[in-house]
Amino acid sequence: MMRATFALLVAILLLACERTEEVPWEIRSADPSALESAAVIETTVRRGGCEGVLVYRESIAPDRPGPRPQVGRGLHGFAAEVRDAECRPLVRGCVERDLPLRAGERVELVLERVLPTAACAASACVDGTCTDRDAGAVETGDAGTHDAGMQDAGVPPDGDGGTTTEDAGAEDGGIGVDAGAPPDACDGAEWSGHCYSFRSATHDWSTAEAACVAWRGHLVSIGGPDEEAFVRTLAGGATYWTGLNDLTVEDIFTWVDGSSSSHRHWGPGEPSGNPQAHCVLDDPTTDGWALRRCRELQAHVCER
Repeated sequence: MMRATFALLVAILLLACERTEEVPWEIRSADPSALESAAVIETTVRRGGCEGVLVYRESIAPDRPGPRPQVGRGLHGFAAEVRDAECRPLVRGCVERDLPLRAGERVELVLERVLPTAACAASACVDGTCTDRDAGAVETGDAGTHDAGMQDAGVPPDGDGGTTTEDAGAEDGGIGVDAGAPPDACDGAEWSGHCYSFRSATHDWSTAEAACVAWRGHLVSIGGPDEEAFVRTLAGGATYWTGLNDLTVEDIFTWVDGSSSSHRHWGPGEPSGNPQAHCVLDDPTTDGWALRRCRELQAHVCER
């Protein structure tokens, strides 16, 4: 397979015994044509793997020298997404490596083609960077307080980071923004003073949350059995991402919108305890919630 290497060789600074070690990070594209319209490269590093805790993020120009984030020892996920000037993702990927590397090794990340769905509304896109939302806080334990304002993809980001289009609506499963709706208007389904939108198009957890933020909400937080029953009806029996996760602290589950709800409806054998799974979905077929890898592609429900 032909691959194009970016004009980017990232030097990671590995913190070890009061000294730093440079960790070469080479980013390539599986599709050379995807780089022709590249406007920005968004990079992240997560401690614990591709779905771990975000410790570094930065948006950089393709022709600019790579970033020099400071990270610690152990398993880390290195992710990148290339966007065009209209904030549409072209290629993205993530690779996990244990640090420190052996002498002569480097982190090699190959980015794959993705659907070019804009990451934010056109009015919020400036030269490939979305300006309408903060991507979430970078943990300061490894990387200090550096925050370049890029989207947290989970990068996940797994994974997958395309999020919104202005003309895609909830009715057809798209991830949409109704640019003409007043801020307080509900363009979805109302329940108990809240507005909900079911999106049948499947996305990873981080992409789904970014889409909900663009809709002026968050992934749904479920306060009790009645709300859960309403949301399940809205989803029509489909499995969907919720806002519950343990991305910050392992086995400590919190809602992405900061809700204090203690309601839990775990399915059989859940939460699974899988150290690579950090995001919670509701699976009506098993009549319970399940802990899954955040990179899985699922439908989702937004709430505001």
